[in-house]
Amino acid sequence: MKGIQSIQRHIGNRNGAALAAMSAPQQNAICFEPDANVRQLFNGLFQQLRVIFPAVNAHIKTQAELDELRQQWTRAFAENGINSPALIQMGLQRARLSESPFLPSPGQFIAWCREGSSQLAGLPDLESVMAEFQHYSAQRGFYATPECFPWSAPIMFWLVTDMRRAMLQYNHTAGELRKVAERLLKQWEKKILAGQPIPAPKTQLADLRRPPTIGTEQGIATAKTDAKGQEFLNAIRARHSRGNTTTNED
Repeated sequence: MKGIQSIQRHIGNRNGAALAAMSAPQQNAICFEPDANVRQLFNGLFQQLRVIFPAVNAHIKTQAELDELRQQWTRAFAENGINSPALIQMGLQRARLSESPFLPSPGQFIAWCREGSSQLAGLPDLESVMAEFQHYSAQRGFYATPECFPWSAPIMFWLVTDMRRAMLQYNHTAGELRKVAERLLKQWEKKILAGQPIPAPKTQLADLRRPPTIGTEQGIATAKTDAKGQEFLNAIRARHSRGNTTTNED
């Protein structure tokens, strides 16, 4: 009955957008269900959160409320890949610095875990990367190659040079460049936590090979055409040499 009344109200108000939304087929949202490991992590975590944020005890009074809280937190952990004790401990370190007695939201705690994850990997924060990028951009003309620049850490070489490459290729704005830096930090975080070391900056040797001819690139050059071209080139050089000899004799 309520649904019919709602439709009639939207018709009377000529609310086409609302009617379209009501008639559209419902799509199931993608959701990651927590596994036993995530649930176990939260159970141990919550005991510590109740001590760090004592106000939670005044709000969670029944088992149903605790079950609902556990469901929301564990689902948030599963959806965001918070599934290791090391990440939880990083989040707890940040939580202990909070001056609020109230329990943070799952999203806030996950953000603390991610900040700790970067620290665990030994990566700089975003602001440090942006500052190094600005410093290099202002001073790079004084150095023969990017490798000669006095980087604050080897990882900065790889981050900043990739950022400059993206900026020049796509004409990024400052805001877009920050997103590039965030993406690169996440990529390096995964590599480092997987055991990949950060290589030192290496000077790239110049490629002194003669570039391929247009004929080679198009696949129409052969050994016979190359030989014929060399004959023409030798003939031109010979004529030029004879011309110079005649001029000198005059």
